[in-house]
Amino acid sequence: MELLNLTRYYPEGATKSVQFFRSEKGEDFYESMSLFTKRYKLCVRPADGVIRAMHEDVSRLYPAGFNVVEVDELPEGFAVGKWRYIDGEITMLTKD
Repeated sequence: MELLNLTRYYPEGATKSVQFFRSEKGEDFYESMSLFTKRYKLCVRPADGVIRAMHEDVSRLYPAGFNVVEVDELPEGFAVGKWRYIDGEITMLTKD
């Protein structure tokens, strides 16, 4: 499961005190939570694939401005901000 380019929005009749998020395809983040079945959920920066957050519980992520993807395994030594997710693959950032 993946939700791409999540942004904040307000459904009709919703109070402004609650934040809602949807993907570029219009998929609601909260309504899609049950579709995430793999162990780890990642917030990935769309521009460069850098992983900015990770949690086993998708509801613990703040998805605005990110792609939310999932994987069953993380590489040894994984650390947020030091790895990227591109085309389904997690790779370590390199210093160019």
